Amino acid sequence: MSNPLEDSNTGEQKVPQYFDGAKASGPGRPTLSDDDLIDLRNGLYWLLSVKWPDIGWELPRVETPEQLRNALAPIKGHPYEHLVTRFLHATPVPSSPEEIRALRKNRSAAIENLREAQSELDRRAQEARTAELAMNEAQVDTQQSFFLNLLKRWGEFRRAQSSLDTAQAVLKAIERDVADQEAGFCQSELVEFIFKANYARNPLGLSNAMAGLPDVAWETSRGRCSKYKPEPNFHYRLFLTISAIWRSRENYPELPTVELFRQEILKMPVTKLVRISGLLAKEKGNDRIKLPNNLRSHLVENWPYLKSAVEETDLVRVHPKQIPFLIAAAFSRNLEKPRTPQDQVRADRDKIE
Repeated sequence: MSNPLEDSNTGEQKVPQYFDGAKASGPGRPTLSDDDLIDLRNGLYWLLSVKWPDIGWELPRVETPEQLRNALAPIKGHPYEHLVTRFLHATPVPSSPEEIRALRKNRSAAIENLREAQSELDRRAQEARTAELAMNEAQVDTQQSFFLNLLKRWGEFRRAQSSLDTAQAVLKAIERDVADQEAGFCQSELVEFIFKANYARNPLGLSNAMAGLPDVAWETSRGRCSKYKPEPNFHYRLFLTISAIWRSRENYPELPTVELFRQEILKMPVTKLVRISGLLAKEKGNDRIKLPNNLRSHLVENWPYLKSAVEETDLVRVHPKQIPFLIAAAFSRNLEKPRTPQDQVRADRDKIE
């Protein structure tokens, strides 16, 4: 099983491409293999964790597919948007797994028909070129018969081109239907997961439910994915840390918010114990080793940008529970901005140790 692990320094993960369709597993209904399913789940977990400050406040309140698309809209334009294409698709059509599988079979047949039509067109084009060369090279007294043959080959080419155009149109229509119906099933399933089960509280729970759609229902996807737990994601841990610091304000009611964040970051442990196994554990004679706390290091090194995020967030006119989302989102935006020499000087000046 290949679970991508976060980098010890950056927290980044390798993200798989989105898997399109189930693999056949012998006679009967096709299914996703565990490896494919977990690769999908890990990719979704990474993406949702990265974008959680932008989407995590609205998602638990979703009750309709339209609200779901609006909640996930901040993911549009991300390099890995393809992981949630079906959940962002604007024209969903209610469907079932059985209808989707039937459409996919029709799509496979249409693709094969298109290949045959293209091959026929290529063959007819070559025959027409040969007929034209033959006529051009013929003696004057024999050109008439070669010209009639050329007219015949041109007619066959035009009919082959028409067949190809029809095959392309049929495939395009089926592709549109597949996209609409897959989106319809995926979006309705995820809305049910969020609204009825009320599970949309963290990226891992959501990604477990989403990974198998539309090939299986969310319950099946969640059940299978839950057996394989990924490493905690750096981006989501960062969000949880910001949330915990914000909640701690009740213990320091007189402390300004910026000073609260500075204080709590500096109180974080410099190192952390990490469980190890295998040869390294035998060499150390212990199953745990101390490593730098990369979460603390990240916050200390980028304190000026977090400080700015706290200062620019409206702490009064929004719901208090929304504040961590706003601060984390502003922090992420600040880190992504191009930095001028003046920015670097200010960052060095405001740095905390």
